Amino acid sequence: MRFVIDTNLLVSAIISTGLPRQVLDAARAGEFELCTSEILLAELLDVLGRGKFAVRLAQAGLSPKTLVDDLRGLAIVVTPAKVPRVVPTDPTTTTCWRPHWLGQST
Repeated sequence: MRFVIDTNLLVSAIISTGLPRQVLDAARAGEFELCTSEILLAELLDVLGRGKFAVRLAQAGLSPKTLVDDLRGLAIVVTPAKVPRVVPTDPTTTTCWRPHWLGQST
């Protein structure tokens, strides 16, 4: 099995114990393949570098970069397929935009 773990769950797994840590430990034990992307790794690096997390990591002798590099080594790093934008970039769009499948707004 392959899983993508979002940034919030990874941060929880890194800074605390409990279910998020168990999920990360299961990936380390090879119970499933962890997948990620450079975009998600960059987001994780950014979040872990924020004050409240950086201080806790430093106290534990860890750095955000080392943790992200370790995760990069553990995971399969993939390049996501191009995904179309959900919100149009038309500058005349100023209020609520609804996808065609929701029908017309009133």
